[in-house]
Amino acid sequence: KLTRAPDARGTASMVTAIAFSNETLERIKSYGRKVGIYTTPYFWTKIFGNQLACPKASSAKLWYAKYDNSPAFGDYAQIGGWSVPDMKQYLGDVTICGVDSDKNYKP
Repeated sequence: KLTRAPDARGTASMVTAIAFSNETLERIKSYGRKVGIYTTPYFWTKIFGNQLACPKASSAKLWYAKYDNSPAFGDYAQIGGWSVPDMKQYLGDVTICGVDSDKNYKP
């Protein structure tokens, strides 16, 4: 049984968020599954307290969002323990062949 998800308010919640994240990642991996995390520096900081917190999460692939219409990682500012992301969502709410979509970059 996983610990209860944190509510992201206050220092105690940030400590709980880190423990919850680490426990969740380990549990998923224990089933032989691959793990990925989708976030932004803003949300990472809001949940974990600072942009470099929770470095153990870097064992998962990182997909970050920055809607700057630039399919490149040149804007990447380190999140958690990731020195390099795996994928970037760079444009949202576009229509491709009549389907609402987001655009992503993966080298």
